[in-house]
Amino acid sequence: VSNLSDTDSNEITNLFKELICNNSDIRKIHFMNFSDKNSDISILLKNFNSYYSKSIPTAFFNLEKEKEFPYSAKHFKSSNRKRINKNIKRFLDYESQLINVNILKFPKEDILRLRDYMVRSGIRKLDFFNDKMINAVNELYDKELVDINMVSHEGEVKSIIVIFKNHNSYQLWVSLFMDIPHISVFTINSFLKLLNEDVRIDLGRGLYSFKVMNYAPNVKWLNEFFFSKNKLDYIIFIIKMHLKSIVKGIIKLKF
Repeated sequence: VSNLSDTDSNEITNLFKELICNNSDIRKIHFMNFSDKNSDISILLKNFNSYYSKSIPTAFFNLEKEKEFPYSAKHFKSSNRKRINKNIKRFLDYESQLINVNILKFPKEDILRLRDYMVRSGIRKLDFFNDKMINAVNELYDKELVDINMVSHEGEVKSIIVIFKNHNSYQLWVSLFMDIPHISVFTINSFLKLLNEDVRIDLGRGLYSFKVMNYAPNVKWLNEFFFSKNKLDYIIFIIKMHLKSIVKGIIKLKF
């Protein structure tokens, strides 16, 4: 959206306005990960009485092609490099392979096995990476829109990360792994060591401790918007948001 001309942006906004105002079938819209809270569309949504927004942090950093990771990240301090090199040495007897549809067919069996393991172990919720989502990723993989980095040990895949490709940037998306300490970080590091280009690495939403400690990332705020033409829908949405916040707080206190 940021690369659109003013004319294109205005045209899209007008089409969107016509769509939501004149279509009685559209009662509500929920935007996730909207990059610009001051965009014409978000300003338009504020004209509705039933409107909600909040900001969510996302983490990213840049690599340069002159050197191998972690030295290709010029913003790293010596502590970041030491931590990453220690992680890589820890998994010297593990194999890492970056695959795409031209190298290997979609590793669905390994993905299902790791997904089911994470759910059974309580690492992820029951609805984590459901079959519908896996099939969608399979289609993206077949269309060469995502790559997959796999880490194996003694012939068994122990960790997988799905990576979106977009020109000169990579977005780390879905991570699946066995309960082996620090293996998910190694899966990221082993992928980054393969890169030899000026590129942006998007670590995704949330400023989790492993992202901050290992990668000292920059922070960009994404925005969530909800609007409804119906006051009751809006009230139900707000109640759900508050209940979700309360439950998260209880879980944090308990564990």
